[in-house]
Amino acid sequence: MPIRLRTTVDQTSADQRAERGIRRWIAHSTAWFAAALLATAPFATAEPRPIVKDPDAAEPADELAIPKARVVSLPKTHSLSSKSSKKGTPTTANTKTPEDSAKTKPATKTRPGDEHWFAAAASFDPVPEIAVSLTIQIRKSAITAESAKGLSVLILGDSLSLCGFGQRLDSRFRKSPQFKGVFTYMTCGTVPLSWLRSGGYTNAKSCCGFFTIESDEDGGPIIVDDTYGNKRGSKPKAHPVPKVEDLLGRTEPDILIIQTGTNLFDLFTDGKSINPERHDKALKSHIVPFMREVLKTHTSLRKIYWIGSPTSGRMTDEIQEFVFERCVKFTAPAATVIDSRTLVTYPFTGLQRDHEHFGGADMNRWADRVFERVMGDLTFQSLPPVITAQVPDEEKPPVANPAVDDKALVIKGRLTFKSPPLRPEQFAPYHESLVAYVYDVVKVVKGDYQEKQVLVMHPAHIHRQPQSLGKYKIGDTYELRLRDVDETPWGAIKSSDKTEHNDLLPFIQVADDRKLPSRGK
Repeated sequence: MPIRLRTTVDQTSADQRAERGIRRWIAHSTAWFAAALLATAPFATAEPRPIVKDPDAAEPADELAIPKARVVSLPKTHSLSSKSSKKGTPTTANTKTPEDSAKTKPATKTRPGDEHWFAAAASFDPVPEIAVSLTIQIRKSAITAESAKGLSVLILGDSLSLCGFGQRLDSRFRKSPQFKGVFTYMTCGTVPLSWLRSGGYTNAKSCCGFFTIESDEDGGPIIVDDTYGNKRGSKPKAHPVPKVEDLLGRTEPDILIIQTGTNLFDLFTDGKSINPERHDKALKSHIVPFMREVLKTHTSLRKIYWIGSPTSGRMTDEIQEFVFERCVKFTAPAATVIDSRTLVTYPFTGLQRDHEHFGGADMNRWADRVFERVMGDLTFQSLPPVITAQVPDEEKPPVANPAVDDKALVIKGRLTFKSPPLRPEQFAPYHESLVAYVYDVVKVVKGDYQEKQVLVMHPAHIHRQPQSLGKYKIGDTYELRLRDVDETPWGAIKSSDKTEHNDLLPFIQVADDRKLPSRGK
């Protein structure tokens, strides 16, 4: 009997072990199946959740160390047309090297929706830990395969990048083992068209800040820095805006990241009104030519990220949403657009008087979260050999040539209203501004114009110097040779418009168009 009892017990234990083994096998299979389903879900279908700032959350580290850099002295005629990765690049012995002097602080608290997508696997029973680990393995495999040779990234940015975003983002990519080359170009006052060789921005120059970080043969940074604050009382020199056609051919990037959009807000002169037909056309004329040129020029490009602007305190929510939606529309299907309004919360730390530029912890947080979004996308699936998507083939909108005015609209107009010009601090860090005047149409001398009034934008500041506008007197009549301001580089210049005439198309005089320094004439 004891022997028989032991046999029964042994048999029961064996059955239990077998049953547990089967359950473990089912659990593992379920986890693999769940992970596989998640791994095949398209990244673009996941709607990013807005991030609400937690007052109790710890601040991230203010600085991120950048590898020791060679800082290039600016010669009198600096050119970016040749490879900077060649040995023998001039250096300065006494230039400060960026160091990570800030103490590391605890990481910001994670909230639902902030995590990487693989955290969703934790909701699967009965073995969430296994599901998470397997999903991580699947997710990381894509970028690991690419990193065998190393990826190269080209970053373009405007004045917000000069406030710290560009340098922080560059350092994050430069520290990542998956990237062999990082090339960053930050130029104040730029719009997408500024980076093109063609059109009205062919000779575009920036006078309010220029910063580049290139990679040498070992991947180390080579820095050119001409911004405010380098020396007491110093001001940036005028620098030609690098052209994306040249940069793509020279750096041969796998990934292009462009941070832009803030200067496109200046197409909305009063900061609150939208003329859908006019503004849709204007935004399209700035975005589509850039995308077309990039897709036509690239030889190695495999991914494009378009970084939209964070919240602006000088534009209505409706205008900001309008611009973001057009960025998505006019870059599709080739680019992934990231909505920065969901990544940092307004008002920002270090916010400047223009209610737009900022720095400090929120600037670092913005760059870090953009980096995380990009890396999350890149690790989701293997990169295509090359970008195959094409922007619809549409005729380029005309860009006015300041040397030719045969298509100019000529009107005799009586001045009826003058907006007050902006104060210098209202358009800092830029050097130019416009002011809106309204004229009653007395006679159309040349061209076709049906409105009873015409809105004319006059330069109020050039090189931060007030322009002589006293010659324009209310009630006097003037002959005006005009062109559409949105077809000129002046269209992206900050302006004062108190006319309440959003229904009128803004013009600029041909002679004034020629005065813009970025024309390079």
